[in-house]
Amino acid sequence: MFNYLSKKLAKCLTRAKNSVLITPQLIDDIFKEIRIVFLNADIEVNLVDKFLNELKEKILIDTKDVKVNANSFIIKELKKALEATFLSNNAINLKKANFSCYLICGLQGSGKTTTCAKLANLLAKEDKKVLVGSVDVYRPEALTQLKLFIKEINNDKCVFFETETKEPLKIAKEIKDFAVKNGYDYLILDTAGRLHVDKKLMFELESICKLIDPLEIFYITDANIGQMALNIFEQFKEYVNVTGIIGTKMEGMAKGGSIFSIVYKHQVPIKFLTFGEKIEDIENFDKTKIVQKILSIESPLSVLKKAKLILSEKTDEKIERRILNNQYDLNDLLLQLLQIKKFNKISKFLSFMPQMQKITPEQKEIINKRIIIFTALINSMTLKERKDPKLLKNSFRKNRIIKGSGRNNQEFNLLLRQWEQYKTLQKHLKNRNLKGFKF
Repeated sequence: MFNYLSKKLAKCLTRAKNSVLITPQLIDDIFKEIRIVFLNADIEVNLVDKFLNELKEKILIDTKDVKVNANSFIIKELKKALEATFLSNNAINLKKANFSCYLICGLQGSGKTTTCAKLANLLAKEDKKVLVGSVDVYRPEALTQLKLFIKEINNDKCVFFETETKEPLKIAKEIKDFAVKNGYDYLILDTAGRLHVDKKLMFELESICKLIDPLEIFYITDANIGQMALNIFEQFKEYVNVTGIIGTKMEGMAKGGSIFSIVYKHQVPIKFLTFGEKIEDIENFDKTKIVQKILSIESPLSVLKKAKLILSEKTDEKIERRILNNQYDLNDLLLQLLQIKKFNKISKFLSFMPQMQKITPEQKEIINKRIIIFTALINSMTLKERKDPKLLKNSFRKNRIIKGSGRNNQEFNLLLRQWEQYKTLQKHLKNRNLKGFKF
C-alpha cells in the first residue's frame, strides 16, 4: 500500500543524507523533487503546493543556524505533517442505540459492493449480528454478487437481506425495520453505483440517508482513479455528509494520492483500506503504520516480528528467554548466525532493518562474509569464553582465538563490537524502542 509514494520519496530524501546543515537551497532542491513525486501520485497541484510550502517554512524556521542531520530532520518533520494530515479519528464509530447503520456510496467499479462484504466480515468477527442489504435496483448482478460474498463469509450472524421490492426508498425502510425488529447490531447498506455523478441518483441517495439516518456514511474511492477523485468526492459531499473514506485497490503500485487530496482538503478521515479480492483483504486505517510505510520507516515491533520468522520457533523462544534474563552471550549469537546462514536468509533479514533496505548486493556479500568470519572466531573459543565474553579482554585468550581461527586482530575486535550492538538492538526491540540505536 502506498508503494509508489514510498519508492519515489526514498530517492528524493537521499539527497540530504550527508548534510549536517539545512539550507534554503537544500530544501528547495529536495522539495522540488518531492513536489514532482506528489503530483505524479495524483495529489491535486494546489494542495501539493500548500502542503509543501507550509512544511518548508516550518523546517527553515526550526533549523535556522542549527546543525542537524538533514535527512533525519526532514523525515521527522514530513512524518509529523503526514500524520497530522491523516487525522486521528480513524476508528469506525460503533456507538448508537438499537443498532448502527453504515451506508456505502461511490462510483460503479470502485469496489463498493466488495467492500460492503469485507466490512461485514470484519464486524461479524466481533461476535455481533450483521445485516447486509442493497438498494441498487439498477444492477441485478451487483445484488447477486453481494449475496454470494455474504454466503462466503460463512457466519450465521452475518445475513444478506432479500426482498422483492423494486423501489430504493421502500427497500431502505424494509431493511431498517427488519434490522431493528430482529435485534441486529449493525446494518451495512450498499447504494447504487454510477458511472458518473447522476443528479437523479444523488437525490435518491440523499433521501435514503434522511430515511435511515446512518451512523456513518462511507465514501469508496479507488486508489487508481487519479486527480478527478477529488472533484467526484466534492459532488457526493454536496448531497450527503460523508463521515469516512474507504480506499480500495491499494495493492501493488497504487498511487493513492487522490485519497490524500480528499483527506487534506476536506478533513474527512480514512477509516479502512482494502488491498485485494479476498473477503479478508481489509484493514483498519492506522495512520502511524501508513506514514511509516510511505517514508520507509519500520517500527521496532514490526522488525522483531519479521526477524523472528527467520529463526526456528524453538531457537527463538530459547534466545528470547535469555535476552529477558540478561543472559544473551556469544553462543546465542552463533546459533542465530548459523540459522540465518542455514536458510540463506541474510538478504531477508537485512530487509527488515529500515536503514538497510536499500543495501547493495556487494554490501550483502560483505555481511555474508562477516558471518563466516564471526562463526570461525566463536568456534575457536571455549564454552566458558562464549558464556562470559569479559574473559576475552585477556590478551593470551585473544591471541589464541585469532590464531586458531585463522583470522586477525581487527576482525576479532569487530566481532565483539557487533555482539554488543546486536545485544543492545535485541534489548531495544524487546522494549519496543530503537531510539539512539544505529545500525
